[in-house]
Amino acid sequence: MSCIWRSAGRAAGLPKRLGRCLSGGVLPHIAMPSSASGSSRRSCASTSRSSQGGTTALGAYLERCGAVWGEAYEVEGVQASEDGRRFAWRVECPPERLAALRHGDPLESPTFPLPGGCRARFQLFPKGDSDCSDEGSCSLWLCTDSQALGKIRLKLGGAEQSQGASQFCRLSEALAGDAIDVSLQLEEAEVQEPPVAVEQSLRLTDLKMAEWQLFSADRLLRTGSLISSPPFRFHHVLLGDMYLELLPGVPHPEHCTLFFRCR
Repeated sequence: MSCIWRSAGRAAGLPKRLGRCLSGGVLPHIAMPSSASGSSRRSCASTSRSSQGGTTALGAYLERCGAVWGEAYEVEGVQASEDGRRFAWRVECPPERLAALRHGDPLESPTFPLPGGCRARFQLFPKGDSDCSDEGSCSLWLCTDSQALGKIRLKLGGAEQSQGASQFCRLSEALAGDAIDVSLQLEEAEVQEPPVAVEQSLRLTDLKMAEWQLFSADRLLRTGSLISSPPFRFHHVLLGDMYLELLPGVPHPEHCTLFFRCR
């Protein structure tokens, strides 16, 4: 996925520093006798799971790697509107969870589909990402594999921007009680107005004079759009294609401005 895709270095939901240790492949070698029975292995695994952090050799090693033991929070799914153009995600952020987060720690939403078959996910940094230098600000990014998403509106609590940012808003603005609400709104594509149909004629006299005539002028003047003549050339002027152009309503509503251009 593009749009500032950042790896959090997490492995199986473990803390960032621990993720780095695991991804580096630095783990203590634990050997078991080949004669150990299956029941012994099951007993050992059960003991390791039920033990608290730091009470076993593995727990102590993980703490030395920077592991911090805490409650695991369930990640809520992203909710889409019926028309498929608005997506909302809620993040539970009680005080104890915020206290455990550090600068650069991300909270990521599950991947969700966007119109056109592309995918996206939210990336929220409650304490700011690595590029955020303003203490107390949070960062928000939309990560997507779409190359032409169009205009969007990202909302974080009461703050809104047209794109992701390292300093998206203050954390106090994003919090609503013990939760942060994130949303994405896909703007409707702007409908391009069809070009104004112009009835006109251009007559050249001896390649020395150009006479440009417009018909239904009252209708053309009401559009306020620039009107250009067909290109023409004079044989003794080496300026390339030449045009006459009319701009209605400039400098005053009852006036128009005439241009002579060479391209």
